[in-house]
Amino acid sequence: MISIFCKKKRHIEETKAVNNIEINKIPKSLGDFALTDHSFYRFSQSMPGRSVENLFAEYVPGQITEAKDCEKYLSFVTEETIASCFLYGDMITKLNFNLSDEKFQKIANTPIKYIGHTLGEYESRCLLVEQNYSLRDITTIKMLFELVKSKKQLISLFHCIYGSLDQRLHEFGYTESEQMVIYLKKEFDKNINISLDDMRMKLREYVSQY
Repeated sequence: MISIFCKKKRHIEETKAVNNIEINKIPKSLGDFALTDHSFYRFSQSMPGRSVENLFAEYVPGQITEAKDCEKYLSFVTEETIASCFLYGDMITKLNFNLSDEKFQKIANTPIKYIGHTLGEYESRCLLVEQNYSLRDITTIKMLFELVKSKKQLISLFHCIYGSLDQRLHEFGYTESEQMVIYLKKEFDKNINISLDDMRMKLREYVSQY
């Protein structure tokens, strides 16, 4: 993923941590990352053309996806920033970093590269897919909002200048999810100081009445 949210230079050396991982302890391989307390995700596409990037790779649950371009590896992020990545597909792909999984063991020594930017992005030559969650399903929208970590991320979902979440859902034809996000957006615009917990409460109320 190429961050379009910020064009500032990377400044890893100026920060003490990257996604709550101390810089001098940033893992060097997928296996190293598996030893952390993080979960790992990326947005992917159910079909080409559903990302702001002109790139496509298929992510099949239970299978290893390998980069086709040696100059552009597969990107991923932690649970800390996945909510900001919604412009890059119509599915949340959860990645498998389970050291006890035989397929993951095959790629555990694969090096990773820290890309950074505002998304805290990493790259690897291959990734093991655990599951895909389509934004067509309102339970995936609930999952996405549960992963929101800051007010800044919430604002980007509702009012990103490159296209808000409800606009993206409209383009995909995901009407039920779109209506849900429009409702949450209206609630946010009524009270921009609403807490993340209160926003999630409204989301759960909406789901329970659905």
